Amino acid sequence: MKFPLAAVLSHWFLDVIIHIPDLPLTPFGDFKVGMGLWNYKMITILLESVIFFCGFYVIPYHHA
Repeated sequence: MKFPLAAVLSHWFLDVIIHIPDLPLTPFGDFKVGMGLWNYKMITILLESVIFFCGFYVIPYHHA
């Protein structure tokens, strides 16, 4: 992987949508963020499925 920082940041931004406010904004701070989509199970499953299947669509074209 050429850009591991980009992969970590993109994963963090996707997690912010799903997680309750338990993700630290910085490694050394106490401020935590999250939109709490976990509280809505069906919406979470739908969104996670869309993200998962978009990965199946995008990844083969980047590794060709």
